[in-house]
Amino acid sequence: MIENDNKFPDYVTFPRTFEKYKWYKPLITLVLVVILYIIFEFILTLVFQAVYGTNVFRDIARGGDMKL
Repeated sequence: MIENDNKFPDYVTFPRTFEKYKWYKPLITLVLVVILYIIFEFILTLVFQAVYGTNVFRDIARGGDMKL
């Protein structure tokens, strides 16, 4: 019977691996995603400020009247 189990794709047999599920893994994933998002936004902010100047976000908020 074990030989037949290997013929099924992973999505069919996934509930069998649910025994290894831990309740805190989604929380760890959420924390990692938030940290990566903050780092990515910080890098993007630095790039835009280096290219367009420090007032780029103020100018965009006022209607996009940017002077390059």
